[in-house]
Amino acid sequence: MTPARKRMRLEDVGSNSVEPLEPSATMNDLPSEVMKNIFSFVGKGNYCFVAPVSKDFCFNYLTMDVIEDKFAHKMDCQLAIGRNKFTTAAAASFSFELAEYCFFKAPEKFQEQLVRKAVRKGKVDIVEIGLAMGVDLKKTLLYVEGGVLQDVVKHGSLEMLKFLIGKDVDVKSETFNILETAATYDQLAILKWLYRNKFIPFSNGHYGDFVLMTAARFGKFAIVEWGG
Repeated sequence: MTPARKRMRLEDVGSNSVEPLEPSATMNDLPSEVMKNIFSFVGKGNYCFVAPVSKDFCFNYLTMDVIEDKFAHKMDCQLAIGRNKFTTAAAASFSFELAEYCFFKAPEKFQEQLVRKAVRKGKVDIVEIGLAMGVDLKKTLLYVEGGVLQDVVKHGSLEMLKFLIGKDVDVKSETFNILETAATYDQLAILKWLYRNKFIPFSNGHYGDFVLMTAARFGKFAIVEWGG
């Protein structure tokens, strides 16, 4: 009889009720091949999130693309660890604490990538600490400004849009791209704010018609009603 079965006790011989089983296993009890399969869905570049959990998590994450019984020699394991022992800027941008650590320890190019990822995700706090650590925002967004601003609008990050405008990031040169994205993804709150702050001169029919036509084409009737 297994230990789990031994923990099953009838509360009453004449009743059908059974006491719930106590947990008999944890994630660390999973076979290595199962744990590695799970980590393959987590993906590479998340080392700083997975490795600190436990020694088993760390080892199986680092060697998730190596089958242990097929090791030709120890070098296979070492190479696998080298390939997987890293954290991407995209992963770091999810955590303020990890981002802060990266701004102290990571190379300048990584810091710039981290700021770009944080801008796209609307993480104002991470961008602020990046600027405090000396990252040049305009240089970081150079040549990718339009794409970044469209992502900010697409995800409805009004606070990030305000923040970038406050830092003199060129928004007006991207007016049509921003308006098209806002109308396409139903970001009425952003359109209203842009209008109140003179970024959408509806007195110029070209802008107003463009917003309404785009919204109508994608079925965003709240925007059509507001702009009409």
